[in-house]
Amino acid sequence: MSDPTDYSNEMAGLLGHLEHLQKQVADAQSMLQSEEIEGSAGGGVVKVKVSGEMDFSGVYIDQSVFVQGDKNVLEDLILAALRDASAKLAKAREQVIGSAVGGVMGTLFAGMNDDGVELGNNGFDDLSGFGGAESGNGGE
Repeated sequence: MSDPTDYSNEMAGLLGHLEHLQKQVADAQSMLQSEEIEGSAGGGVVKVKVSGEMDFSGVYIDQSVFVQGDKNVLEDLILAALRDASAKLAKAREQVIGSAVGGVMGTLFAGMNDDGVELGNNGFDDLSGFGGAESGNGGE
């Protein structure tokens, strides 16, 4: 049986990775808050600006929309521009957070395949002290 201090060291390492992950995510969110994203509709005749905090800060409506005089068209264009800005912001969040998390998680789970099966030494070889799991076979 392994020395109990080994498990303490492994847990300390895991907690260190998780703290690093938390900092990476917070940094990514902070960076995104200062970003300004533009959504548009109708080939750019209506544009809206939104921050990473979902604070809408501007609207642009081309004069040609008013010449048409159709209130419903303008309403639809504004709604489409808002949806476009929201979708772009969601995608930006996904990319920023994903890259922050992916880097840390890749380090945390190094040596495992997509199914979580250990491929080599990742620092958690002997888990016999945790719920009866044995090294390499997940307790089976």
